[in-house]
Amino acid sequence: MMITRTTARTRFTAVSAVLVGLGFSLAACSGGGGLDGTYYAEDVNGTSNLGQLVVNGDDVTHNEYKCDAVYTKADVESTGQFSDDQSQITWITIGDDERNERTGTEALSTTDDTITLGDKAYVRGGSDAGKVMLDKHRAEECD
Repeated sequence: MMITRTTARTRFTAVSAVLVGLGFSLAACSGGGGLDGTYYAEDVNGTSNLGQLVVNGDDVTHNEYKCDAVYTKADVESTGQFSDDQSQITWITIGDDERNERTGTEALSTTDDTITLGDKAYVRGGSDAGKVMLDKHRAEECD
């Protein structure tokens, strides 16, 4: 009887370990995820005092940010997608605003709390630097 319980327990542990490992593998292959969130940068391409970059998986949206809301007018919104290795964004829809310089494919680099496009670093909204940037923007631009 003792051997049967030990064998069953060993099999259960082995199966559990395989399932957990499989779950991690599938999560790693699903793309995006680690960069998901909202990022901000000051004075973006001359189009806004504060730019907002929203990452959701492989999809990226860029808008102007005004006080506590996204300025979603179609002519200032750009949408794009990350390359498979997340080293570039290909802009798919580019706002009609003539000041918008987002075209084609743009190289990027990332850290835990920043996405850098060209010479502009976007900081994660929930980070200390992001909170400082939002507070400064609200103090200078909002009533």
